[in-house]
Amino acid sequence: MNFNEVHRLRIVQKVLEKLHIGRCIPNFLYKLQTRKDKEGIDVLPDSEAADSFLDSIYKDPKSSAVSETHEIKPIVDLEIIVPVYNVEKYIDACMKSVLDQKTTYSYKLVVVNDGSPDRCGELLKAYESDERVEIITQENKGLPDARNRALNPICGRYVYFLDSDDTLPENTIQSLMDVACQYDADIVEGSMAAFTDDGKTSVNYRNEYRVKAEKASLHGFPVAKVYRAELFKNIQFPRSYWWDDSIMMMLVVAKANLLVTIPQFVYNYRTNPESISHSFRGKPKSLDSFYVTRSLLKDQETLEIDRISGYSIDSALYQFKYNWHRTYDMGIDVEKAIFVLTCDLFDKYYGNQVTKDKKYIDMHKALANRDFDLYRRECCFM
Repeated sequence: MNFNEVHRLRIVQKVLEKLHIGRCIPNFLYKLQTRKDKEGIDVLPDSEAADSFLDSIYKDPKSSAVSETHEIKPIVDLEIIVPVYNVEKYIDACMKSVLDQKTTYSYKLVVVNDGSPDRCGELLKAYESDERVEIITQENKGLPDARNRALNPICGRYVYFLDSDDTLPENTIQSLMDVACQYDADIVEGSMAAFTDDGKTSVNYRNEYRVKAEKASLHGFPVAKVYRAELFKNIQFPRSYWWDDSIMMMLVVAKANLLVTIPQFVYNYRTNPESISHSFRGKPKSLDSFYVTRSLLKDQETLEIDRISGYSIDSALYQFKYNWHRTYDMGIDVEKAIFVLTCDLFDKYYGNQVTKDKKYIDMHKALANRDFDLYRRECCFM
């Protein structure tokens, strides 16, 4: 199946769901759509062959998110981390959106110039005299390393991540920190708006006000949240992976206790058609989605994260579905290899657990019984 085929199937499913019609029609269309894949679909490689096959396409970087203990030296209430690379058109708007915040809380804006080849270094010099700003310059190492550099040491009681082509709405710091302090929360997440270079805006997502929010209700990206600094004490962004921010749900949120969501908009996200989320399809490095999941499940063991209260079986099944969506159009052989290795992960970490959520029951059954056809159907429609 390719992206357009899956997209059409999901549109049909969503329309029928709104009409309160079951899944028999989408399932029938799925069978028609995938009939060309049926030859050899029941022949799966063994685990070693599956691993070797994926390695022949793109090798697992095998990078861990477990770090040496980060120093936490809270001299301000909030550390705002901005990695910078090749954003000279946007960096001033980003910086000013932070420095124009009206707030009763102290903050430090830590900007990491990751060897940007454009004029970012020159433009950032204008902010060096502001005592609220710390500028770090390093040779280009990539986004994970830039964020990690700002996390060691951590200078705030809480941490906030901001991408350098995005901006903060007014009152972001005050809104998030008021709630964090009121409830002594580990994480507070707000709502997010999207905008384009030509000024079009839309609601990316809107949260409700929830104290003691469910972990699964948070969004997986790093932004639009404040985090208690201690959550990153032994956690870093793993190097060399796409989707390195998978650490948020799999490690950081998994470690947290009290979570709060608020309806206030606390992030303006610039849509970028050249970002990884818009351009990864079919690329060998898309395998990182599976690789980083496998690596972080291992890191959970090292960090002693509970697989029931911290990162539940439903969260794992949801992540497995995402891995399929990021890699299915690489071909049926890649699908089968990832399926076999995902079954191994399921057996190792969740084989003795049962989901209680009906939307995951068939996905659970597919992995437990190594039923590839059921697995890909569930990934398509889940």
